[in-house]
Amino acid sequence: MTTERLRDLCNSGFVRQKRGGGSSRYCLTKRGEMLKPMLQALYDWGEANAGTFGVRFLSAEAD
Repeated sequence: MTTERLRDLCNSGFVRQKRGGGSSRYCLTKRGEMLKPMLQALYDWGEANAGTFGVRFLSAEAD
């Protein structure tokens, strides 16, 4: 499923695949970078409102 999603994101122009040294990595394109503020706003909203919906929210720093 992840491979299919990444392929869709590449085909849509949001992500590009970089290959080298026997491995692949994915990077945001300029178009993908434009989504960052909107995705951050959704993340912030979720973090602020998770308790209202009985959802436990873990931030990335919780590792």
